Amino acid sequence: MVDSVEVRRGIGVPDTTGATGHADMASAAVPDDGAAAVPIVLLVDDEPSILSALRRALRAPRYEVLTAESAATALELLASREVDLIISDMRMPQMNGAEFLARAKALYPDTAPILLTGYAEIDAVVQAINEGGVYRYLNKPWNDQDLLLTVAQALEQRHLRKETARLTALTQKQNDELREFNASLEVQVQARTEEIRQTAMFLEDAQQDLKRNFTTMVQVCASMIELRCGISGSQSLRVGEVVRHLALSFDMGAMQTQDLFFAGLLHGIGKLSLPDDLARKPLERMSPEESELFHQHPLRAQMVLTPVAQLTQVASIIRHQYERFNGRGMPDRLSGTDIPMASRILAVARDFEDLCRGGIAKQPVSSG
Repeated sequence: MVDSVEVRRGIGVPDTTGATGHADMASAAVPDDGAAAVPIVLLVDDEPSILSALRRALRAPRYEVLTAESAATALELLASREVDLIISDMRMPQMNGAEFLARAKALYPDTAPILLTGYAEIDAVVQAINEGGVYRYLNKPWNDQDLLLTVAQALEQRHLRKETARLTALTQKQNDELREFNASLEVQVQARTEEIRQTAMFLEDAQQDLKRNFTTMVQVCASMIELRCGISGSQSLRVGEVVRHLALSFDMGAMQTQDLFFAGLLHGIGKLSLPDDLARKPLERMSPEESELFHQHPLRAQMVLTPVAQLTQVASIIRHQYERFNGRGMPDRLSGTDIPMASRILAVARDFEDLCRGGIAKQPVSSG
């Protein structure tokens, strides 16, 4: 037989009395759809005045409050409702608070227990702590603020305990799944590793083919320049080989050495924009106007080559090949060490070849 069960439904709402007690719940204590669940607190005391005082202390809409006037009634209530926290008096007939909390703890271990006791009940408090797992005890009479703080802390500890258990179980589940996945993955990894190795070899071969094809394309362009300018004997290739050997002797690095080689091959590509007679005329025989027009060909070369990502630095080297140490060169009138080292090397190799073939003076100069 249920002695008395009270469910607080709110402030200012009339009580509804039934055969087994009365219910009283605040609408504010009931969460809206989708809102976080309101903690449920069970108050257990055989004195109605104590229950009323506790209800008043927990008046804030943060809690749904249930009451029972005996341990037996409280156990019946616990069997039908999930309760987050129990506040029980120590001295009750038939079953005292320590015994009740111990039984409740055994049946519902997730529920947080708080014990109300008098000053002379130290032995009972020890029993409740040892057997009932009491979170904390409060002396009668209690301070409402202490009560609210204790309830909040007990619920927070309960939440953390449940969350820790949830995360531990989740971690264990994920670890088990990961072990299964790793076991099944090992064979797949081996197969994929071999596939990746084969793909890497294919890509390496393809990359080498691309490099060779790109170099061949640059050499074809160099041959077209020589045909257009009436040059024979692979002069551009010789310039490329000379600058490459010089770059290696200066330890300029693989990338800059390659850029210099390409610059040597393509240093005259801008001449394709010049008139035929000017492209083939030695520098000594050019008029000032023709010389100025001729020395624009590195700029045109830069315009043509810059859009090609692999030739951006090559274009810059070619641009500055006619700069002079005294600052009277073209196109930017750079002087001294402001002239890029690669452009200076290109100028030396180019002039040497031009002298040998008669591209500077009227008569070729013997390389011997």
